[in-house]
Amino acid sequence: MPSKTARLSVTTTPFDPINRQVLSPDTEMIIKRDHIATRHTNLFRSRDPRAHGVHGTLSSPHRLSVVRDAEAFASIRNVSRMLTCPHVLSLSFRHNVTGNFEHENNKKINDLTKTLKSPMAMFSPTAGEELEERTALQKGLADKATSVCSMVLNLTLFTHKAQQRHDVQSAKEAFSATGLDIKEQIMMQSQSVLSALPFLMSEGVWEDCGRAGRVER
Repeated sequence: MPSKTARLSVTTTPFDPINRQVLSPDTEMIIKRDHIATRHTNLFRSRDPRAHGVHGTLSSPHRLSVVRDAEAFASIRNVSRMLTCPHVLSLSFRHNVTGNFEHENNKKINDLTKTLKSPMAMFSPTAGEELEERTALQKGLADKATSVCSMVLNLTLFTHKAQQRHDVQSAKEAFSATGLDIKEQIMMQSQSVLSALPFLMSEGVWEDCGRAGRVER
């Protein structure tokens, strides 16, 4: 239930598969445009708990680096205290093939060098800074001192219909304070659920998230 933050004491049968005991037999999960509505019979059978599961991810495009955003990720534990409802935050990382990225980076350096030597430089005021950054990255990759990874962030909020808008806005404000912009997942509820479950990212969900534009470098 969204109002509960502590574990309930549940009795399970050790001889039966746990996946058959996690959900009550009458559990309903209705996938909506911006949330998943759930209903089930609680342990005390006094009423049917109803909840909304709202999923969020990083707003693209978003450039991440260990040096610049280390403080933001280190503050996630503090950010969680600012959220107004129970939630689950999952981060999945994958190490990229350095050779492919190094080739892409070198090609971009050549393009930026040509731009800065042409009249087009006046229309690209940040080209010089990007060239400097990519040149430093080129050296780091060559020296094996720099590594490039990809990441998928999934935030799940457990809320009620009446509180959904308030809880979503609170989550956006909490993360934006650390430089991370969160957006709601629209029409992507099933993928968001799978990306938050253990081991499924390596079973094809990562590629699916890439097609949806959720993978951040």
